[in-house]
Amino acid sequence: MRTIFQGISVMCVAAASQGLLLADVTVTVDRSSPFATSLLQLGVTYTHQGIDDGTVNNAAVNRGKQLISQYASYQNTHIIGWGPGDINPAPGQYAWGTLDNRINMMNTVQGVTPVITLCSAPGWMKPGGNTWDLEQRVAAQYYDEFADLCLEVAKRYPQVKHFQVWNEFKGFWNLQQNRWDVEAYTAMYNAVYDKLKAYDPTIQVGGLYLVISGSGSGVTRETGGVGKEFGNPLLNSDKQVINYWLQNMHGADFICIDRGIKDGQDLTPYTTEQLLDLTKWHGEIVKQVRQMTDLPVWYSEYYAQVSDQEHPNVAAYASVYKGIVENGASVALLWEPNDTPHPRPGLFSDVSNADGGYLTAHGQVYTWIADYFGEGTPIFETQTSSKYI
Repeated sequence: MRTIFQGISVMCVAAASQGLLLADVTVTVDRSSPFATSLLQLGVTYTHQGIDDGTVNNAAVNRGKQLISQYASYQNTHIIGWGPGDINPAPGQYAWGTLDNRINMMNTVQGVTPVITLCSAPGWMKPGGNTWDLEQRVAAQYYDEFADLCLEVAKRYPQVKHFQVWNEFKGFWNLQQNRWDVEAYTAMYNAVYDKLKAYDPTIQVGGLYLVISGSGSGVTRETGGVGKEFGNPLLNSDKQVINYWLQNMHGADFICIDRGIKDGQDLTPYTTEQLLDLTKWHGEIVKQVRQMTDLPVWYSEYYAQVSDQEHPNVAAYASVYKGIVENGASVALLWEPNDTPHPRPGLFSDVSNADGGYLTAHGQVYTWIADYFGEGTPIFETQTSSKYI
């Protein structure tokens, strides 16, 4: 029981530090029978601000790698962008150096399964011709060439058996119909899936990687909302995208989703307390997606910033982990484990400093989830006297 209450106390203390809890919290755990079993394995995604960006302290990096090795099950990189350079600058020409460096670094992190996200694409495959416009899609006439490039990646790194196809539907927006161009994305996805599976049927391929819309706040313009998409996720528009992909893709081994604390189109100035209340939707979204498909659900990215202060953010992330464990998420990839000067809390302190590579407050919660609520853990009903837990 001690470990359960350790994790819960983090959320209590964090919320209390902001004046959100004014009294002790009573917690009751019903251990008569579990209502679920955790499926969750944690992971990390490396970016250009990571542990191999060229400005790091070696001792700090080694500490960070040890933490990843101890607590993460997966480690992910993109093929172009977020660290690696253009690996295919012209048709038939390859420049593997930067991606090789990233994969070689991943090979030094012991016992953590590598994942590659097949995004972005060389400029010559994009409508605008610019490799570094990462919001550009692959042009339709180059789907086969992009699939060929993905195959070359799989051949070059045979130790990698898990691939995510694209990232956040970047560039796949239908301007005429003002919606995601799921038809175009699915056509590209199928070209990649077919190529990889024909080469090696044991390769695991997942897709969609959709940013889930809707804040779930119930706020409307009449009651002070600003922007749009206040509705409870999943919105019908997202359900339509998911259903189309499920019905028209050639196959998948897992489905990828992405979620922030509130929808990007919702500009309402919420209080910290209101944002904490929105953390429940990360888990609810997993529940709804699992009602649509038997595929394992991966959170390719997840965010829960509710404040510019550390403690309420830690409380928010703890609440997110709780929800996704309870509702059956299979994988959650933390976007950048290195806690660089940005608002997304990492697993360990910034490795550009000699005193970096140590657990952050969020990292402590991450380790508790890995240790005490990881895959195979029975989950019991818990009642508390606080609405924040």
